[in-house]
Amino acid sequence: KRCPLKYTRAIIDAIHSGQLKKAPLERDPVFGLRFPTACPGVPSEILNPANNWDDKARLRSAQSKLAAAFVDNFAKKGFRDAVSPEVIAAEPKVGPDSKAAASGSAARRASAMA
Repeated sequence: KRCPLKYTRAIIDAIHSGQLKKAPLERDPVFGLRFPTACPGVPSEILNPANNWDDKARLRSAQSKLAAAFVDNFAKKGFRDAVSPEVIAAEPKVGPDSKAAASGSAARRASAMA
């Protein structure tokens, strides 16, 4: 389901006016991205991406798969060896129920840390 145009316009207006910069923020637990929890003219419940999924199990599954793909691809391409520890610390959090956590580079990192 798409975000109604009137809310999109309100978000853009808040960006242009500087109001969104002052908004309180929450952090996505998997990707670490911050999102506003309030925006003039926009219902707060639609600002949290997780609230827009009817099936929370599907959301968690999709997040885990995407996070695992980011982590594994970053390692496969050799980027992990070329970035600072701060960049590595900001990578998506792959949960223990994710396929990548059970195999691949995520599992190798977990066993190396143990």
